[in-house]
Amino acid sequence: MGDGDAAGPPAVLIFRPFEEARRTAAKCVRIGLRPIISPLLRYERTGRLTPPDLIGVQATVFTSGAAAFFAAKDAAAGPPVFQHALLLGPAYCVGDATSARAAAQGYATPISAGGDAADLERALGALDPAKGAVLHIRGEHVARRLTAGGGLEVRERILYAARRNAPLSAEAIAALGGSCAALVHSRRISEIFAEELVRIGCGAPEIFAMSPRAAAPLQAPPARSVRIADRPNEAALLDQLQRWFYKNRQKG
Repeated sequence: MGDGDAAGPPAVLIFRPFEEARRTAAKCVRIGLRPIISPLLRYERTGRLTPPDLIGVQATVFTSGAAAFFAAKDAAAGPPVFQHALLLGPAYCVGDATSARAAAQGYATPISAGGDAADLERALGALDPAKGAVLHIRGEHVARRLTAGGGLEVRERILYAARRNAPLSAEAIAALGGSCAALVHSRRISEIFAEELVRIGCGAPEIFAMSPRAAAPLQAPPARSVRIADRPNEAALLDQLQRWFYKNRQKG
């Protein structure tokens, strides 16, 4: 496989906030790749979940694992009744990865919509509005605001923001000089990575994006080739990466 074979497993760059990047890195190792973590984003707390936020709420909603994590932290710092109300109630999650992260934080009944925001909205549409609102606990930046039909009220609580982190690490820049892949989990990461490629003046690696929206900034002039996951989740993203790796390994 060219440069990858000579120097060991091919490198794959991961730009997510550090804790999430570590989980992605472990999955890349299982595929047979060499992960390089260079977080382009970091999480910053901007709000807190409080007991009054759950009054009149029949279920919580999460579109990121980070939101589930921060909400659980806030509940753990509060009275037991607050923690029980949050963790024992239904928690609707956009996809399997978010659902798994919620379960790891102690949510008793995480419910995965198995896809994207549209799938999540369809799942919420089955709820009875008479039983109360749903609370979307989220970060500052979202692709779009959630809505639900049938008169269901969707409230929001913002707990964090994804801020720009340090530039690409020296190790990541060195990898870009050879054969490597890069994972783009969000549009914000894509925007920053596109700027970094221009700043350091190197060619683009093999880029894998979570969704068309995440790919768009890297497809703008100067256009770069980007492979897009079949579904907007990390499992599909890593499946694309694995197929590319195995295909190129067979060529070698």
